[in-house]
Parts: sequence; C-alpha cells; structure tokens
Amino acid sequence: MAPNPGTSDWRTIAEQISVETDTQKLNALVNQLCSALDEEAKRKRPTTPPSFPPQLPTTTAIAEARS
Repeated sequence: MAPNPGTSDWRTIAEQISVETDTQKLNALVNQLCSALDEEAKRKRPTTPPSFPPQLPTTTAIAEARS
C-alpha cells in the first residue's frame, strides 16, 4: 500500500486497486485514489481566474451617451 495518501502517483494506486481483494483495503485505496486525482486536478488548474470580457454598457449609459 502507498506510504501516505496523496503522495503516490494515482496510476500506482489504481494498479493496487486492480489486484486488491480485501474490501477494507480496497475502500482505503479508493479514497487515496480520489485524493490523488483531486490533487492532480488542483495542480493543473490555472492559478489566476480566467479573464472575462469587459462589462457591456447598460441601456441607461447608452441613452445618456446619445443625448
């Protein structure tokens, strides 16, 4: 079994799951796999939020600009 949850590569944990027969160990491995996949997803997420298009003018601002 992996030494610490979240520190092993998810592929290694998945291989262990494929051969595990003890249901308690299997449950623990599945939890480790979920944690490892969550950590990988966090690492792959951009650190800055996506840029959004500029705010469109409101109808009031358009009407004021026309007058």
